[in-house]
Amino acid sequence: SGSTVYVVIGGIIRNISRVADFGFDQPLYVSTTAGKVTTSPPDGLDNFVQNVGRSITATDAALEIDQTVLQIKQA
Repeated sequence: SGSTVYVVIGGIIRNISRVADFGFDQPLYVSTTAGKVTTSPPDGLDNFVQNVGRSITATDAALEIDQTVLQIKQA
């Protein structure tokens, strides 16, 4: 409460909070680790998959949020 929050919807993010360093031009997803992105989409039941951009260096990303969100459910 009372904290400043910045919402970025496009552009380049330097030193993005991540699970591990990236390779070049990898797709990036919202991680199951709070506040981080990852190169692997989550695969557990009831997880949500959202692509948020692509890596441009080991630590930087081009943010291109895909507003399609998929929820993993059991068949």
